[in-house]
Amino acid sequence: AEQGRRAAQAAARQASADLRLEVADRYVGVLRARRGLAAADAALESLAAHAADVQVMVERESVATSDLLAARVAFANARQQQLRAANGLRLAQAA
Repeated sequence: AEQGRRAAQAAARQASADLRLEVADRYVGVLRARRGLAAADAALESLAAHAADVQVMVERESVATSDLLAARVAFANARQQQLRAANGLRLAQAA
């Protein structure tokens, strides 16, 4: 009986340790996802400003229209990355 009690206590301690580790792992996942979203937000903001600058340069005919298109593509790609990062954060918070 004593051996069974000790085994049950050891199993309970192990389950508690496993739970703490899982909670810590999920918390770190949320922190990483938040940083990823912050980086994606910053990149998007920067590329939006760049696209606006290139638009002005195109209007002044100091750069080719293809430069504006490239800036818009970069912005669109950054927007997709931002959406992925936001979804990753939501998933991490739900876990």
